[in-house]
Amino acid sequence: MATGGFGFEPSRDLLSQVIVGVVQSWPEVQRRVFVETHYHGRPVEEVSLLLALCPSEVTQILQHCEKKLFRALKAFRDGTPSEASEEPPHSLDYAVNCCCH
Repeated sequence: MATGGFGFEPSRDLLSQVIVGVVQSWPEVQRRVFVETHYHGRPVEEVSLLLALCPSEVTQILQHCEKKLFRALKAFRDGTPSEASEEPPHSLDYAVNCCCH
């Protein structure tokens, strides 16, 4: 069944393009952590082994990326320009230091 009459596809396509653009703009480690967890479905422990990082680093990077993406997609949520100070609906606060090295 085609959904073209409802106008969903152009918005979805634009959202997908924005997400890809945002993720591609990140440094390689951030991009790989995000892609491995969100697109390949790998758990944090597996990503940490794959990228030679400790699990807490992977978690920290992933949470940072999720915050950045959430801010970048603000316009899709409410139709206004992004504001860097907005936080996701759930707290993603985490320890900054990693003791694995």
